[in-house]
Amino acid sequence: DGEVRFDNFKVSREIKHDDYVPVPVPVVDDYNIGINVCSLWQNGTHGGWSCITPYDDKQPILGYYDEGNPETADWEIKYFLEHGVDFQAFCFFFNQEWPQRPVNEVHPFDGYMNAKYSDMSKYCIIWEAGNSQSPRSMAEWKNNYVPYIVENFLKDPRYMTIENRPVLAMFGMNEFRN
Repeated sequence: DGEVRFDNFKVSREIKHDDYVPVPVPVVDDYNIGINVCSLWQNGTHGGWSCITPYDDKQPILGYYDEGNPETADWEIKYFLEHGVDFQAFCFFFNQEWPQRPVNEVHPFDGYMNAKYSDMSKYCIIWEAGNSQSPRSMAEWKNNYVPYIVENFLKDPRYMTIENRPVLAMFGMNEFRN
């Protein structure tokens, strides 16, 4: 008797070519090591690459890559796993347009979550409360922010947990308190 509704999805062609990213060979150890990833590197979003392209000494090892590309995310996953990094902690910004469109949806949603090897690694989010939109009330936190975080992240089997508890970090705790 319920209504079915689909939202927030895309359909795209799977990338297939002979020199695609080789399957990662993860380091096996007893540690959970994560790395903070601030995903702002796509032309047309935030600063894009134009803020560093004038400087020859600032070229990234992958070149000027697009973090919204699943193949780029697969290279990152491969490099991280093969060097002992188990999960990525993505900086996540809310803005006035959310929940329809968070600021940096490109890397986590377009890149990582569509990457071929994303099921081999984990991720969590660092909510950037100090540099982006924060809830104006406890009701807004409970009714808007929490459901968005649960639906879009915590229910994902790739989301990082420790002892079955999700890892959620925050930058800018004072802004959240205010």
